[in-house]
Amino acid sequence: MRVAILLLVLTAVPAITTAQTAPPGVCRDPSASEGPRVPPALVARVRNACARLMADPERYQSPRIRSRSGMETLAHGVAHLIRGRVDVEPLLKALQPRLYRMRFQPIGAPHAAPSPPFDVLVDGNANTWTTNEWPASTGLFRVSLYPALPMGSPRIGEESWILVDEGRFAQTAATFKEIAAMVDAWGDSVPDPDSTLFLRASLDDIASPPR
Repeated sequence: MRVAILLLVLTAVPAITTAQTAPPGVCRDPSASEGPRVPPALVARVRNACARLMADPERYQSPRIRSRSGMETLAHGVAHLIRGRVDVEPLLKALQPRLYRMRFQPIGAPHAAPSPPFDVLVDGNANTWTTNEWPASTGLFRVSLYPALPMGSPRIGEESWILVDEGRFAQTAATFKEIAAMVDAWGDSVPDPDSTLFLRASLDDIASPPR
């Protein structure tokens, strides 16, 4: 669902980048040939995300693994770590009410050795979507969704990226919500795969310490 109030402030900004390695339709001059428009408050964020996409485009790709399609949708976003559990309800609203297994793969610094993944269960029949005991800290994760049983079931849908935050959750979630609304307002002017890469790079930028 697009946020109409943001459409009122969308304005053309100078060229973000014209590098050939950037995903087409995202990191190009938004004032040219009906390219994507960017609210002035988000110009710096867009530039940072595009710089990351240019510097290391492979970082934001998903590995090819067996998966199945379905009505379930795992959104990109920010989740809140509260007293040892992660509230993932805003990211799982579209899921059917049942037990799921979520596989979290920590995302380290570029070119760092990968950390091992871990699984947590989420009960969609409960009143709230929270994980069982959380074995990690805050940070950025690749997340894949599976049925809880049987083990070995194919992944449901596509991989998502989730930033788990604690002390700065409200600010972090608000920033990403603005970015996601902007991407939604782009509509068909930016292909879905390019939007996905941009959202991942944006989460990576939000998760990184200020330069």
